[in-house]
Amino acid sequence: MDIRKGRLKPISGQLTATLIAPAYFNLPINGSDEYMRETTRIDLRYEKHELSEHLPRIESLRGRIIATTLFTKSFYHDLPTQQKHFSDDIIVTFFHSVASLQWTSEKPNCFLVTLLLPIKCSDQLIIPTFHSCLMSRVYALEVRLKLHGAPSLKLIAPMQIQFKEDEPVLPSYTG
Repeated sequence: MDIRKGRLKPISGQLTATLIAPAYFNLPINGSDEYMRETTRIDLRYEKHELSEHLPRIESLRGRIIATTLFTKSFYHDLPTQQKHFSDDIIVTFFHSVASLQWTSEKPNCFLVTLLLPIKCSDQLIIPTFHSCLMSRVYALEVRLKLHGAPSLKLIAPMQIQFKEDEPVLPSYTG
């Protein structure tokens, strides 16, 4: 994505963003009061042009978790389509403020920064990802990043949600 200081100003650099989600988002089991808490990572790489002095700043960082249920009535004759067999629900929204970025220099004109994005689901009923012959439930993490001098950047990553069993505790036989 091109970064500019103003709408009619020349391009000051190129920004690349990568959303790195964990392999699994874990839901606690066994009646604990814990909730799903995971951290995702956003890697930003900025290659500035020689005329540019400033590095990009974040205006806002928003996100949401979208649950999609796909369903059908028959095994073979009725494949799910966008018009009649999809149901989307936004189950969690979040907003984070980022005061400043700690850019590190990789090369003379290339800078990197990593943002850690905590995600907590506490007040919604979430079921694990599943697939059956007639129904599936899948999740996606969508993050919108707004930088000064650039249009909004939308990153989407699939989420695999699973149950996490509590660590077994062995009884103590010492007296």
